[in-house]
Amino acid sequence: MQELIHSDYRRFLFDISLRQVQFMRNEPGKAFFVVFDYTTLGDVEVTVMLQSKLKEFGDYPHLEVELPIQRAQRARGGGKMRLHIMALGEGRWVKLRLFPLRASSGEFQTGLRGIAKASKLESESWAEHDERAIRALLLKTRGNLIEVH
Repeated sequence: MQELIHSDYRRFLFDISLRQVQFMRNEPGKAFFVVFDYTTLGDVEVTVMLQSKLKEFGDYPHLEVELPIQRAQRARGGGKMRLHIMALGEGRWVKLRLFPLRASSGEFQTGLRGIAKASKLESESWAEHDERAIRALLLKTRGNLIEVH
């Protein structure tokens, strides 16, 4: 499962980055997670979600999800660790699994926060600004950033 979520993370990295920047701009300072939803047929659905909205996935074991989240939040340092959640369908139930994404540096996450706080040129839309800035950040951090689930 680690390989699957990591492969989908790499495949959707640009889109996930755009969603994170939009989330940070719209909900400054609020905790969020990237959710990889494998509960429906077809391709995975990737969303950025407020931590408090996690309960919308239905009944989930409190201890299996919330306590590891709290421990991981305390352990995060400078954007070196982020939490990803995999939602899996088991009959009528949804099972959530946490996968920490560890990075060799907090540079990428710090860059995303900077993009969310930056102001845009009057001649461009937020979408254009974010796409341009994220592409530049991806180029800047490529090769010197290692991320593993």
